[in-house]
Amino acid sequence: MGDLLAPDGASVRLLARTLIGRAPHAALRLAHPQVSGEHAVVAWQGDGWYIRDLGSRNGTWLDDRRLEPGESALLVPGTRISFGTEVTFTLEGSRPPAAGAVSEAGRQVEGLDGVLALPGPENPEVVIFWRADRWVMEDEAGERPVGAEVEAGGERWRLHLPTILPATVDQRQPRLEEVDLHLAVSRDEEIVQAEWRVAGSVVRPEPRAYHYLLATLARLRGAEPAEGWVEAEVLARMLAVDRSHLNVQVFRARQEAAALGIEDAAALIERRPGAWMRIGLPDATVGAL
Repeated sequence: MGDLLAPDGASVRLLARTLIGRAPHAALRLAHPQVSGEHAVVAWQGDGWYIRDLGSRNGTWLDDRRLEPGESALLVPGTRISFGTEVTFTLEGSRPPAAGAVSEAGRQVEGLDGVLALPGPENPEVVIFWRADRWVMEDEAGERPVGAEVEAGGERWRLHLPTILPATVDQRQPRLEEVDLHLAVSRDEEIVQAEWRVAGSVVRPEPRAYHYLLATLARLRGAEPAEGWVEAEVLARMLAVDRSHLNVQVFRARQEAAALGIEDAAALIERRPGAWMRIGLPDATVGAL
């Protein structure tokens, strides 16, 4: 990822587009008299991080060179970036940005393993992820295209999503259709051991509560391969959890798949309008531990 490191050691994670200035709406707000209201913007453009001066009064400086007003320049790790002559940061890292969002109150949330949950991973009312060739959002109403802003947790969030994702995707990443998943359930149904076969490797993560969610969905899909859909309220009762906890388990199951490098990890659990869901792996198997 890209970060701006301040002289005091504080680090600022860069969004796909980070407005810098004294204005209240700036993603990186700098309360210094040499900094203009909208001083500069740093953005990911597919091949690296670029900075553009927005006509600031005291200038944007890269090492010892002042950018012309409106000029855009590529940043490389280690570059000193000054807003005016007294506010200086250093760029650390040059990896692409993660999906992120900033609330009206200025709270920032970053995606984890390619999946952005709002208002946060512990209460994922809205989940945003990359689907084939575009960003989509998912909530209780199902999946739909995402706009510039969303409502979640009683707040309005402005989204910062990488705009040139295909150029940064590793084409060697496996897709769900190339993955095998076996779920071994203990006799008392208290423990579920997941076994993933991904790109020639076998991975057995520590048993987690969401593995029982996957086992339940796999059983339903196995009994009815072409369908396997279940209403979220019914599924929550089957798992003896409330709807909020169910959403957390769905998010964490997807996150585990993403951490294994599966490109379309969000499709591990499919959802459709009316709060229906099913496992996205029709061949997932369930056995005894």
